[in-house]
Amino acid sequence: MKKQKLLENPEVIKEIKRHLWIESEKKCRDLGFEWATEDWLKRFSKAWVNVHMPKKKSKKRKGFLIQ
Repeated sequence: MKKQKLLENPEVIKEIKRHLWIESEKKCRDLGFEWATEDWLKRFSKAWVNVHMPKKKSKKRKGFLIQ
């Protein structure tokens, strides 16, 4: 999925803000939204997409492929 498309999703923005808060707390300073966005996209976006936007799976039925 394209990075820009992900960043249009309000749930993704919420996750990035949570990531920013957690990582900033660890470092005892504000790391900035831009840093948090790039870090979240690199580290967590693939797993988030797999959980929240799974690809539709085809079903096989009696030898026929149903989509």
